[in-house]
Amino acid sequence: MIESEEEGNSVYSTSARRDVHILCLEGGWIVTTAGTDENYFDSLVEAENFGREIARREHSKFFVHSEHGEILVRECYEANDAEMVV
Repeated sequence: MIESEEEGNSVYSTSARRDVHILCLEGGWIVTTAGTDENYFDSLVEAENFGREIARREHSKFFVHSEHGEILVRECYEANDAEMVV
């Protein structure tokens, strides 16, 4: 496992999991995961829907960041049932 600091909390991840982040960029929103290309959306709702689907499929964490980089939404999809865990 790899330990990293995110927002002052320890976050543990494996190299297989690809956490999904939604970031504001040039008036739109990008969905990004480690090791993949970024996907651009004009709408935050579209970006969230796309990103959540990836997080469910990858059994990973999902984050939505504000225009200033703050984490607004943090969700975790467990490998055993792909349901959101808060």
